[in-house]
Amino acid sequence: MTRSAWAVLAAIAALAGCSGATDDPEAVASTTTAAVVAPTETTAPPTFTGDGSSAFCLALADADDRPVLDPFEAGLEAREVELRLRALVVRAGQLSDAAPPELAADVSSLAAGLAAVDETLAAHEYDFGAAGAADADLSFLDAAEFVDVGVRIAAYRAQVCDP
Repeated sequence: MTRSAWAVLAAIAALAGCSGATDDPEAVASTTTAAVVAPTETTAPPTFTGDGSSAFCLALADADDRPVLDPFEAGLEAREVELRLRALVVRAGQLSDAAPPELAADVSSLAAGLAAVDETLAAHEYDFGAAGAADADLSFLDAAEFVDVGVRIAAYRAQVCDP
């Protein structure tokens, strides 16, 4: 897996306001990670219009008030990776439920991809070394489409939610 894929995932976590936990998947921890999503060669940010007070924008604004945790931060124990990644999957699902029509496929794809990553890592007890040694399929994180989804979500947020 490329280093840029991890950075992009951290960016999506930041955009989604992923809250993590240390002892309980429902608990909120206090570490914050920030990242920037850059456009790829395949997608220029589109122009969006919409309601800045929509459920999706409100969910993103609510996310700003929560700590953002990177489940792929170096040095985490497997249990911490599990809790953080599951929190990210839950948050992506919530955003998918609130996504406007023009982002519905993107946010749904993001949620499904993160769920697949969670399932793959669960099969290896959330141990990246074991997943790598088994040549586990985490290709979603390296896909250009994944970066493009981040670009579109960031563009929507900047143009509609936080103009």
